[in-house]
Amino acid sequence: MSEHIVKAAAERAHARDPSVGVSTDVLPEDPERALLREAHNAAVLVMGHRGRGTVTELLLGSVSLAVAAQAYCPVVVVRGSDASLAGKCGRVVLGIGNIEHGTTPIRFAFREAQSRRSVLDAVRTWRCPAHEDTDPPLLAGTLARHHEDQAARLLDEAMREPEREYADVEVRRILVEGPAKEALLQRAAHADLLVIGAWRRGHIGLQFGQVNHALLHAADCPVAVVPQWR
Repeated sequence: MSEHIVKAAAERAHARDPSVGVSTDVLPEDPERALLREAHNAAVLVMGHRGRGTVTELLLGSVSLAVAAQAYCPVVVVRGSDASLAGKCGRVVLGIGNIEHGTTPIRFAFREAQSRRSVLDAVRTWRCPAHEDTDPPLLAGTLARHHEDQAARLLDEAMREPEREYADVEVRRILVEGPAKEALLQRAAHADLLVIGAWRRGHIGLQFGQVNHALLHAADCPVAVVPQWR
């Protein structure tokens, strides 16, 4: 049974692009352990997500989640609509977080957009802290502009060098007021790929956080989790 599955997968891959070399293997061991070992020598690891039907479609399998959290290379979890899976949207979405520890996810997103000949939407969200919402209207407006300007400066800083390196990629810088989860999920519904970063602390694994968990479970397109070291 396993041999038939990998053979069929190889045939489909070859039919899609005969120029790409395809090798197959069936390993009689725990899938999580096997995939993590292979990921040490991989540029990217591609995983499916478990679930069929309107409810279980939203659930990410335990193996996919564990591998995405521990792999040393970028992991792409394939999920989403027919349009995104077919690459018909012509857009890669990148969530811009804290860049003080590097821009690896940004450069990954640029490479994907370049290879796909797609537009790259770089999204940075901003919000006023809750305690500032109760300030007088004039002061609140000034504080809101301050937070928006701060987000714009961070976005400019994050994109400056990669834009020079990948000058042929069309980039749209997008500032959104509100929660990052809602902003990225909304844009993922019309994208071929959503790229997010996750911190890795030594052997502990990746620090996903609530936003990344939500995106992995509910995004309507494939999600690439790119490790960042700290």
